[in-house]
Amino acid sequence: MKDYLYSLPGTFSIVKCTSCGLLFTNPRPKSNLIPDLYSKYYGGIDSNASFNNARTIKPLFQGNITLRKLYHWMCGQYLGEVLTKARGRVLDIGCGSGSLLEELMQLGCIGYGIEPNMSAAQACIEKGLNVTCGVLNSIDYPDNFFDTVIMWHVIEHLPSPKSTLKKVHKILKPGGHVFIYCPNADSYMTALFHELWRGWHLPFHFYHFTPDTMSKLVKAIDFKKILMRTVTPDFIFPKSLEVYIENQRKNFQWIIKKGLFRSMFFRLLAGFNFRLLDACFGGKGECLQVELEKP
Repeated sequence: MKDYLYSLPGTFSIVKCTSCGLLFTNPRPKSNLIPDLYSKYYGGIDSNASFNNARTIKPLFQGNITLRKLYHWMCGQYLGEVLTKARGRVLDIGCGSGSLLEELMQLGCIGYGIEPNMSAAQACIEKGLNVTCGVLNSIDYPDNFFDTVIMWHVIEHLPSPKSTLKKVHKILKPGGHVFIYCPNADSYMTALFHELWRGWHLPFHFYHFTPDTMSKLVKAIDFKKILMRTVTPDFIFPKSLEVYIENQRKNFQWIIKKGLFRSMFFRLLAGFNFRLLDACFGGKGECLQVELEKP
């Protein structure tokens, strides 16, 4: 496959483990090149686009968490549940510029963040947020310290998801919860878009989880599974559609320039239809939504 998002030169491959079925990018970029790739191709301000879109209509909610949760459900996002369930000390791994942390702190949580992109981490620090630039395995937090850990589109980027989840388990209090959200490589969108599916995002995504391989990963660590389901959000499909038009239907590029697929109306309309598709095709939604508890 190619990098259809940032046009990184070269082609990349996904292979499948014949033993456990795990899909992973192979070969992956060399570890010494990864920081430069992220700083060059990622904006570093906030990858959490769906959260920012919710902020644009925040005045409509006027602090009403019930309406906020309804909006996020409609759009196939997990943030409404996180805002409802997160409590105490919260660690947002890959926090971008801290938009979600700010919201959680307004709800009474004590916010901590980790962000590998230096410019994004600096933006958080300038806003007064308690954010560290780096990765979890290189940062020392006390054992049993956090009540909630959030991994929004993070686990697929990690060199070793298993070792990171073990570290999360160690720093999480008994009874604490972990929220994971990542693309589902076994979704009906992969069957529709094939190599043009935005969720592959090579070479930045190292692992490509399915409900089966995610269940095996969680089972290998002492977490209690509270929730594991698939859901199709409103923000990946428009990007896949744009990539498809740019590569297969170039005569329709004027639609992309008009910004139709990124409009709030289109995304809400798509979200309604995705809820129906998710109900019809169980386990085939575009993203995995996982909630775990430390016993």
